[in-house]
Amino acid sequence: MSVFSENKETPETLKTSETLKTPETPETSETSETSETSETPETSETQDQIFIGIERNIGKGSFKTVYSCKITNEDNSLFVLPEGTNENNLCIATFDIIKLIQKENRKDKIFMTLFNEYIKQSAKEKRHNENKQFFESKIDTEIRSIEQEIELQKELFQKQLAPQIYGHYIDETSKIYYILEEKCGQPLVNYIRIYSDKSDIVQINKHGKYEGTEIMVLHDTKKNNHILNKIVELTHKIANAGYMNTDLKPENTCTKIAPDGSLADIIALDFDPQFFTKINLTTPGLVENAQIFMLTLIIAHLGKWRNIKFTNDIMVKHLTPEKIRNMITFFVYNKLICLRIKHPLYMLYHYIIGMPTDLLRTSCVDNQTHQKIRENTNKICNYIFLRVSESGRGKTKRNKRSKRNKMSKRNKK
Repeated sequence: MSVFSENKETPETLKTSETLKTPETPETSETSETSETSETPETSETQDQIFIGIERNIGKGSFKTVYSCKITNEDNSLFVLPEGTNENNLCIATFDIIKLIQKENRKDKIFMTLFNEYIKQSAKEKRHNENKQFFESKIDTEIRSIEQEIELQKELFQKQLAPQIYGHYIDETSKIYYILEEKCGQPLVNYIRIYSDKSDIVQINKHGKYEGTEIMVLHDTKKNNHILNKIVELTHKIANAGYMNTDLKPENTCTKIAPDGSLADIIALDFDPQFFTKINLTTPGLVENAQIFMLTLIIAHLGKWRNIKFTNDIMVKHLTPEKIRNMITFFVYNKLICLRIKHPLYMLYHYIIGMPTDLLRTSCVDNQTHQKIRENTNKICNYIFLRVSESGRGKTKRNKRSKRNKMSKRNKK
């Protein structure tokens, strides 16, 4: 559920009656009670009120949409503007619980037919619907999941690993959950493409065969090292906080920019509890391998899906084929970690190695042989470490920034 997406889907219109219903007095009916952790907005004559901003959709994930904020009158406000900040530093995240349930159960035609009928019914009709208890339990389960995510984000904010949450509540009529939170900087991939220092565009060679894929290669410079160090630092912080995030991809991070425009930090986004494994800090090797796994996942994701790689001389300071092989070996033999559905090996298959037709082949037991560990290590390393095409078939192309840097150095001489 990334807050940021390069292919943003902007809604044509913002319908308050359907897509984003403003918080009114909920109908007295079968709607479930608001959770104790929800924070309903308070109206105030002296405090500014905020609503969806002009930019509207500034990020979209699988189940979460993030909007900019604007000052408005209290009639259509969603939150009171918190003290010490302004609308430009805030965003409003929304979860449409009805659409979330519909998407998760879209393959179950019987469920979809009955559920769609239920949500269209009046309060009186719902009270007599024989499936009312089942459908309401589905809704309550999704609400609890969102609230668990909020609590995890609050915990990690205290450790400077997540954006701050200022308020949250559910509109009981529309079943839309609203979260007012700190607005992040640029997505990591955007920041790399715009602000990285010296880079080349090269054509790579995989398994000895020329493929002609163009890769943006970041060289060993102070700025590029700083970017990678911040990524590494993020994985260390999460592991040392007692968690392993098995969905730590570039889209689930964002940058924090210092007043001078430099990269101050990289923090995490998307705190879905199913992807966060609580780890015991005293278990030998667990923290170290959790950190190696998260770093492997995010760097391999950059290489495979974003065509961005750091040169090997930068990369081997933090990650080597041996470390990756040892990490895979550690987790395929860790019975407790393997009990989780989204265990590390499964997520490496999902994002990097490639999902097999038979999902059982992603299990830890099926990957414990030396041959499978070696095969998986090699596949992952292909997306992390640079292999330039042989025999001059993959020519390096300097980007314009690199050329300008060379010319400026000559002029200084």
